[in-house]
Amino acid sequence: MDTGISMQAAALTVTGLYCPPTAGTCQATRMDLHHPRLLFRGRSGSSCSVAEHLTLMGTLRFRAEHIHGRVFGLLPLASSTRTIPPVPVPYLVLTEVTAHGLWTRADHVYGTAMTIGTDDLCEEPRAETEGREFTG
Repeated sequence: MDTGISMQAAALTVTGLYCPPTAGTCQATRMDLHHPRLLFRGRSGSSCSVAEHLTLMGTLRFRAEHIHGRVFGLLPLASSTRTIPPVPVPYLVLTEVTAHGLWTRADHVYGTAMTIGTDDLCEEPRAETEGREFTG
């Protein structure tokens, strides 16, 4: 069975990004997600969280086995956090974001218009993703 967390978002903004070469995780000071959909697949079932906006702050650590999006809405990017060069990036915006094998830890998480439900919640199209299907 495929387990883990998959994410889809209209936009992802990361502030203070740094991926140390031997740490296995990246760090940042802030992460903002616009219209995120988080699909949690576990051995005993699946669930989904949907929000209008989600902000993670404080001591923030994360990794993703695969992340895909458009840098500043233009350049396509497909990578893993393991392959990001260890160069500090003060500010990064990705649009049309999907991520698989996601793990995140933050001191503070704030969300607006958040709904938690069964995995079929992730299959409902939003206005800005109309016609696109979640492929978690």
